[in-house]
Amino acid sequence: MAEQSVIVVGGGQAGLMATLKIAEKGYKVKLFSLV
Repeated sequence: MAEQSVIVVGGGQAGLMATLKIAEKGYKVKLFSLV
């Protein structure tokens, strides 16, 4: 099976938590945030 990847847009508290939880499930995650 191919490795699944996810893009999270928004690095606020919810975006960071979503990124951590998704990564814990084994997905490759990229986080994008405007500063």
